Amino acid sequence: RQLNNSDNHSKTMKILILGATLIVGFVFLFFQDLHRFFSSCSTCNNYNVILISIDTLGAKSLGIYGYERNTSPVLDSFFAERGVVMENAFSAAPWTLPSHAALFASRLPSDLKVESTRDRLPSNILLLPELFRSAGRKTHAISGGLFVSKRWGFDKGFDSFVEIPEWEDANIIFPKAIEWLKRPKKDPFFLFLHIFEPHDTYNVPQPLRTLFDGGSESKPVDIHDIVRVNITRNGWTDQDKKDFIRAYDQEIYFTDSFFEEFFETLEAQGLLKNTIIMIVSDHGEEFGEHGTIGLHGQSLYDELIHVPMLLYVPGVSPGRISAPVSLIDVAPTLLDYINSPIPEEFDGVALREILEGPDSGASRIVLSETVTERNALLSQIEKTYELFPFIKTRIRKEDFSGPRAVAARSKDWKLIKNIYGNLELYNISLDPTESENLIDQLLELSPNDQGAVSALFRALDLGMPI
Repeated sequence: RQLNNSDNHSKTMKILILGATLIVGFVFLFFQDLHRFFSSCSTCNNYNVILISIDTLGAKSLGIYGYERNTSPVLDSFFAERGVVMENAFSAAPWTLPSHAALFASRLPSDLKVESTRDRLPSNILLLPELFRSAGRKTHAISGGLFVSKRWGFDKGFDSFVEIPEWEDANIIFPKAIEWLKRPKKDPFFLFLHIFEPHDTYNVPQPLRTLFDGGSESKPVDIHDIVRVNITRNGWTDQDKKDFIRAYDQEIYFTDSFFEEFFETLEAQGLLKNTIIMIVSDHGEEFGEHGTIGLHGQSLYDELIHVPMLLYVPGVSPGRISAPVSLIDVAPTLLDYINSPIPEEFDGVALREILEGPDSGASRIVLSETVTERNALLSQIEKTYELFPFIKTRIRKEDFSGPRAVAARSKDWKLIKNIYGNLELYNISLDPTESENLIDQLLELSPNDQGAVSALFRALDLGMPI
């Protein structure tokens, strides 16, 4: 009996020891996971975020997107070595106001009712700066040029919002931003910069006017020059096109040059260790691809909606992503990186899965739209510039009653319902300049291509005409 009692006691002790070991192990693993979770969240939640919008900068005009001229050596070098390049990023609209509205609110301009020069962001729309402030960020903006201003509601959510009324503003905004970055800060921050260059006028300082094309001095280009060459009977000449592109490229080079000190400041302040940097543009500029030069807003071809999207995240390996992405994806992506909740009303998606994993977004479709018609633009644009100080904004409640151009863009295909209601279909993989409209050749497409195209029709709520 004593032997049996001893055996039972031994078995009980073994069970107790095993149980205690398992409990200690589970507790250890639990607290290890808890520590890892909070350490990760702490790191993410302490990220600073810098979002920079460079107005009127088409992706086609940057070296990192394959441009032959050396227009952007600083951006090219930094993001080739440290960042992620979104090769197929598209704006939601081809001009400043609706594009930035979509950027801040992660919704299409028609949904926001921000499509014309008088449309102000509604006060009940949730904007990215508000969410950063709710996430404990000090929010600061420096914005140049038109539209991205207090008058149109873009100051909502910013602790401080500095407006630069000059259109030639890179030499003003960057020094102000650098001075602000050097100030001591207790809390993480969100800094937004809107650089109005290289928007017209194309007018760089004298020393840069000999850049490109053999060293002869270029001539400045203003809005009157742009309207003149687009409305003359014989249209613009090859020399006009050459002169405009050169002056525009000089503007890009001028703007790019300020990033050298900007990045050096971030490095010197130790900010590159804990700061996310996103650089985008709101739209590009057309230079003869589809009938105008020096204009934007009037179409949804890639020269106007294909924009740069460059992202630096500490610890994320550099690379290039070919999946289609949109400016409406910027807000949820930045919020995701700081582990902040993404509002249900946002239409964009966080891109971290695409950026840090396999290219799973290759089949994505992104949308763009505009209510601007070419001839109306040409007849109004000079007057708008002159009357800009007197424009009265309003929060529009009614839907837009006029025609609207819409486009659906996948990696390889593009469907446009243009402002006149006509359909245009382009195989971007074979026809990147959108020169051959295939809308009347749907029956000749392969079954796979017909499937890809039918997805574009569904994205625009259109019936496929076959």
